[in-house]
Amino acid sequence: MDKIRREIAADWWIERFKYPVFDNGDASPALIMLPVMLAQDALRDLDPKVFDEFKRLFIESNLMEFYCDYAPETALHDLMHQAKVPMELASWKCYMKLHEDGRISVKVGYGKPFQFIGESNAAT
Repeated sequence: MDKIRREIAADWWIERFKYPVFDNGDASPALIMLPVMLAQDALRDLDPKVFDEFKRLFIESNLMEFYCDYAPETALHDLMHQAKVPMELASWKCYMKLHEDGRISVKVGYGKPFQFIGESNAAT
């Protein structure tokens, strides 16, 4: 996976951290009120340099698959922890796969379809 593809992938996660989505398939506003409040609190005092550090670590990693159900799985958790990105910013039901052929597939939210991101995915 070349550096440009990993940068695209890291930027996608950073957007999920800055604008987290808490979609578990239940449209009840009461259900997501607490996660939204926790995320807002985490963002309020956060040094934006943590996102630069996350990006650097992500690009240097050789991992190809990342996901977050209600909490980040081990690979994503470790990158977030090392970069000091608060776990409260991890969007629910997110998935990313960096394919060997250069494509990057992602999805955000319960039951949502996969999409491809990045310039090499224009033909797909």
